[in-house]
Amino acid sequence: MIMKRILTSLLVAAAAALPAAAQVELSASTPAAVFGQSEVARRALSLGEIYSRVSQQMNGGQAINTSAINGNRYLIRWQTPQGQVVDLVVDANTGRILRRT
Repeated sequence: MIMKRILTSLLVAAAAALPAAAQVELSASTPAAVFGQSEVARRALSLGEIYSRVSQQMNGGQAINTSAINGNRYLIRWQTPQGQVVDLVVDANTGRILRRT
């Protein structure tokens, strides 16, 4: 009975840790190609270039946090010049904002 509880606790803890382990913190110098060697990923812009293009589209602001999605998109939490925080899905090859929430 005790062994069953311990095993269940370990399985629950491992399942909870999987999504956290899958997320990767990125910096402005991280190339998108780090997340895959596909042709799409090899053409991806650096995060510095992505941030520059997003800043132009958002009329300023700054990145708070960035995660890679499937090697060819980024999820960027962005703070606007007015202080509003938005989540953006950005194409890694063009820097174009695909979705804003």
